[in-house]
Amino acid sequence: MYSITELVKTGNQLFHTADLAVIWQINKRGTLYTRIYRYIKRGILFPIHKGLYSIIPPEKLDPIKIGQAVNHGYCYLTAEKVLESHGVINRRVEGYTFVGEKNKRFELLGNRYSFRKLKKDYLYRNIGISADNGPFVSSLERAVADILYYNRNFNFDHPNIINWDKVKKIQKEVGYI
Repeated sequence: MYSITELVKTGNQLFHTADLAVIWQINKRGTLYTRIYRYIKRGILFPIHKGLYSIIPPEKLDPIKIGQAVNHGYCYLTAEKVLESHGVINRRVEGYTFVGEKNKRFELLGNRYSFRKLKKDYLYRNIGISADNGPFVSSLERAVADILYYNRNFNFDHPNIINWDKVKKIQKEVGYI
């Protein structure tokens, strides 16, 4: 069980195949995949997506963390899901919208994920983005700035909730305007 102890010590729940190779110090692919296969068979590791594994059952994982892990690059949750959580839009948002370096859509473990491509010049300006010991999530104002970047005519159901001065400040600092 030494190998599992090493995974638990990292404090992470999700691991890519390359992460497992580094943590377990395994250079041979065959050896690595054999160990992964055996741990899956014993119920110690859980396959989540191609090349992505968890040490806890998939249904107990945070869907935002899953989306970020599958993306396998810097991204953050923003747009409609954040607007819904703050009560700025009334409609129920079915999926999770992230911004990252690539456009992609997929469904995994009953959740829909959408990634919108954002220029690197804007993506890595982290104003209005927090992690709070978890996944990267935009503030309400950053989500508004992001959605307006993609759709200038977006309809907000409750625009009075938004601090428009903060939105303008974020738009300028990120470079949207």
